[in-house]
Amino acid sequence: MSKRDFLSIDDVDTGELVALLDGADRHKADRRARDTLRGRSVALIFEKPSTRTRVSFEVAVHELGGYPLPLAGAELQLGRGETLEDTAAVLSRYVHAIVLRTFAQESLERLARGGTVPVVNALSDYSHPCQALADLQTIRERKGSLAGIRLPIWATATTSPTACCSPGPRWACTWPWPPRSATSPSPRWSGGRPRSPPPPAAASS
Repeated sequence: MSKRDFLSIDDVDTGELVALLDGADRHKADRRARDTLRGRSVALIFEKPSTRTRVSFEVAVHELGGYPLPLAGAELQLGRGETLEDTAAVLSRYVHAIVLRTFAQESLERLARGGTVPVVNALSDYSHPCQALADLQTIRERKGSLAGIRLPIWATATTSPTACCSPGPRWACTWPWPPRSATSPSPRWSGGRPRSPPPPAAASS
């Protein structure tokens, strides 16, 4: 498993996102056990309470042939007895990927920097990219296509849908959004704060 983190929706371009949605559609239509994660363990760390996200991740890892390892934040030395970077380095010796539901986006960034396995954002105060993917999957199922769809974005990162925009003042974007350029940082996170979103789109008539 290559080191590829998923900390915000900016970490995938349009083509990759469509491929993810296509794979999700196939698995939803036929949930028989697969071997994509056979022989691999995935740490599921939850510092926030969760029902749907935790259950969906745990069941998904199992159905893909892997071993889900649920861990409560209080059970680990996250940011207390050892640094997040140290925790990431230790976990990387035992598991093949880390899923984290946390508060600060910076915690995900530090975990990703300190580890050698992929880190997946299962919700932070800044972004909920997996929920964004689920929202897009549902929209595509209902509409048949995402082409030309305008997605309203509200002030919080956890308000659905959050498919292609940073949190901030309400604005809208049209699918497909411009893919990440090779020179732009990703995710849109720097210096402990989310970067500002683009200016509001003009109201449609």
